[in-house]
Formats: sequence, structure tokens, C-alpha cells
Amino acid sequence: PFRLACLMGDGLAADRCAVLLVDPNRNAGFGVAASEAPGLDRLQVDLDSYPEIREAVARGEPLMVTDVAADPLFDSVRRTIADKDLGSMILFPVKVEEEALAVLHLRMKNKRPEGLVSRELRFGRIVANATGIAIRNARLFRDIRNKRERMASEHRKIERRLAQIDKYRRFFDLAGDGLVIIDERARVLFANRASLRLFGFDEAALLVELMSEVCKGRYPADVEIPFLKSSGEVALMSLTTSGLDEPNDTGFPREDFTAIVSFRDVTRTHQMQEELRQTKEFLENLIASSADAIVATDTEGKILIFNSAAERITGYSAAEVSDGMVTRILSPGSALRILRELRRGAGQFDDR
Repeated sequence: PFRLACLMGDGLAADRCAVLLVDPNRNAGFGVAASEAPGLDRLQVDLDSYPEIREAVARGEPLMVTDVAADPLFDSVRRTIADKDLGSMILFPVKVEEEALAVLHLRMKNKRPEGLVSRELRFGRIVANATGIAIRNARLFRDIRNKRERMASEHRKIERRLAQIDKYRRFFDLAGDGLVIIDERARVLFANRASLRLFGFDEAALLVELMSEVCKGRYPADVEIPFLKSSGEVALMSLTTSGLDEPNDTGFPREDFTAIVSFRDVTRTHQMQEELRQTKEFLENLIASSADAIVATDTEGKILIFNSAAERITGYSAAEVSDGMVTRILSPGSALRILRELRRGAGQFDDR
């Protein structure tokens, strides 16, 4: 930048040439080079004090000020520049992808009423365009370097996590439940043998979609979700999650965190529950529709079942005898004898 400033100053016979990066959002400029200051390094300037820079950036075209003392552009800073030896100025905006990101700022002690000739204008534009290309390439280089640094940092981070997990790999592999460890981007760091057996997927593709809730800091527990296995079979999985890192002050995981997700195939359990429910309904319907009176009690004589035939024969409703004792519908002697026989394991009685 320093050699560029000197070249520009010499080419246009300027007493001083500076290269300034511009950040309109922060209302600031940063001097990165000046022909009279070889060691200049990002000297910050307030754009309110440099209306000519604002004007050049806004116009996007070269700005020639032939007489600084008479130009109304400087009215707002007239007192500030009163003791400065400023005759004229030339500014060339430096564009990167149609956006002015820098300015080549030239100052002359003498006035230049004739302005710029075509040769000088062409020279200034060439230098400004070359500067723009250099800035764009520098930005690309910076972006590439930052990306490489981020990738290297991510790689080191994953290696550290895998090293920590490796100590428990054997223990996890012996667990009967599926266990998966993920990071904050829902990347699977580890999947034990049970999880691969349950799902039939490889580690790289295992349940990435499911991890979105975990990555938002929400740890569901005992959530049952249907999954389509690689075999085409639909399985019902019970899922429980837990963070492996301490939460931050907000209660949510840190930006860098890991979580463990455990899975259990509860498909067969639910099938058995459904079969039991259907069996229960069948028996209840069978007892209710039986022509014989059916009364069930516990070993203490408390009535548990009293079907419609029993209601018809005894004259009592099920509501009346519910939770009551069997002695209410049988003579005390018969009731006691039946209970004794039940406790002994006898199965049939005739009450005569």
C-alpha cells in the first residue's frame, strides 16, 4: 500500500496520497498507507471530519476539488481545516463488486483550477481498479485462510472428543440399548453396536434429522417415535437424551457441546400391550354376555366382577355390590365355606 500511495502521488503530482479503507456502517475510515508515513497502519478517522470521502464514496466516481477554500463541501469542517495547507484534492473511489470499499485520497497545496486532464483521469482509474482487485484478492485469501483455520479447529475439536469417547467405547458397545453421541451440529461422533443393529444404518447417516431438538438445547426423555429401518420394517423406538457438558448461564448447552442419545426398540412391548388389551376386552365381553352368573372376588371376599346374569339372578345391580363383600349375596356360612375352599385351591362348589 505504501508503494501504491507513492506511485499515485508521483503520477498526479500530489503533495500527499493516502489509501483509506471505508466502513460507512461504522462512519469510519482506516488509513492503511500514506506517501509521507511509511509506517502507517490502520489509523482510524471519523468520516464526519472528511466530507470529501463521503462524497466520493456516495458518487462512486472520481471527485476533483479545485479550490478547497471556496468549495461549499467543506463548510461543515471549515474551522477544522482553516490552518491546513490545502489547495486542491483528488479522490478516486476503489470499488469491489460495485461497492466502494476504499478511497485514494490526494492532496495538493496549490489550487488546480484546470482540474484533471484525460491522461491523469485514466491513470487514476487504472490504479484504483488495480487496488480494487488487490483488495478483492486479499479478502478472498482472508476468507480461504479463515475457512481453513475453522476446518482445522473443527478437526482438532472432533479428535479431542473422539479421544474422550474412545475410553468408553467398549462399555458402550456392551450396552443393550442403542447409544449415539452427537455434537452441536448433529454430527454423529459415535454409535455403538446396538444402535447399528437396531437401525441397520451406518454411523454417518444415523438419525441426523432427529437430533435437531437436542441441538436446540431440548433433551427429550422417553419419547416414542416410529422409524423406518433400512430393511423397510417400521419400528417404534423409545428415545432418551442427555447432555454430556455442563449448560451455560442460560440453561442451554454451550456453543460447543456433546449429547448422548439412547434408543430402545419397544415395538414388541407395544405389540404385547395391544394383545393384552384385546384379550382383556374379549374376556370382559365374554363375562358380560354369559348366561351364567359370574361373580369374582379376592381371597378376602371382596367382589371384583359381577356380570349381568348375576344381577338378574340376585336382584342386585353391579353398582350396589361393587367393592362390597360376598356375604351380601350369600349366606354367611356359604360365603365362609367358599372362601375357605378357594384358599385351599378347590375349583367347584354347589351351594345347596
